[in-house]
Amino acid sequence: MSTSPEHGLPCGRDSLSVWENARNDTHDQHEATCPYCQGVYEQFRILAIASDPYLAQAITAPTSLIATVMRTVLTELRPGRPLPIPSDAGPAFITDTALAAALRAALDTDPAVITHRCRIDTVDVPETARSAPNTPTQQPTPLAVQLSVAVSYEHYTRHGESVVRTRVIDTGRNLFAQQIDTVDIEIIDVFSTEVNR
Repeated sequence: MSTSPEHGLPCGRDSLSVWENARNDTHDQHEATCPYCQGVYEQFRILAIASDPYLAQAITAPTSLIATVMRTVLTELRPGRPLPIPSDAGPAFITDTALAAALRAALDTDPAVITHRCRIDTVDVPETARSAPNTPTQQPTPLAVQLSVAVSYEHYTRHGESVVRTRVIDTGRNLFAQQIDTVDIEIIDVFSTEVNR
């Protein structure tokens, strides 16, 4: 039996092979009587006694992880409504879910705000104010954004809502040429920035 120098026992056996045999509860006559191999078995036994109770416990994902995964899955299954992007080169669109993800990403750069939900609705525009579809002068559909956020009590100020609104409106306009008319903010939680987000 070949042994690697870093795992070799004085008896010539490879400690990793002996450990594997201990784990599978299979051993030969040598391992049953060799003090070095028995030492490996004893180490395995001690580790098993310490770790078995933890290995037997059911592992449940935190609810926040499940919600995040499900939100991603549902977003993939439901791509969202297309919103026109003004373009001289022809029709271009962004979905409302993609725009919401971009707005959330922009807000998440602020350590004083955690965005829980971002919903985008179109604002009804009188027929006379609409441009002809798919023309270079077509104006974007006015949008209303509803946010649910948690805020840091150490850093969030009374001007925080206006900062959030400005960031949402600027991101929509500068990145995607979208006209965001209203931004409604619901503060649903308060957190400490001293705790990891």
